[in-house]
Amino acid sequence: MDMTQVIDYLNTRASKYGGDESDMLNLTPMELWDSPSEIMAYWEPRHLSHILPQADFEHLANDWSNIVAELGQSNMERGAEIMSDGDLAFNDLVNEQAATFIDAMHTDDAADHVETILELIS
Repeated sequence: MDMTQVIDYLNTRASKYGGDESDMLNLTPMELWDSPSEIMAYWEPRHLSHILPQADFEHLANDWSNIVAELGQSNMERGAEIMSDGDLAFNDLVNEQAATFIDAMHTDDAADHVETILELIS
């Protein structure tokens, strides 16, 4: 998969909440931006989760300050509960560790991928 396809994927995912690829990339650790496979490995198991649930806070459904990247299982287990500060801190830790692991496991890093991303989102 090339970076243009990854950007299309991110845009498709983000559009459900009124966003685009730049919103998704803001939630993607920058250390992964140098590899299409790393970005996909990061996003495929993740949902766009709402800190304040859509069911109770409909007006925040498309507010990207209310959206985080979260493993799908965690999101589904929490359901329509508000994410606590502890939930958010744990989620940040899980995402950081995942990014470090993914970055170490993939070897297709290239600076031109970062340049492509910067061009596409500017």
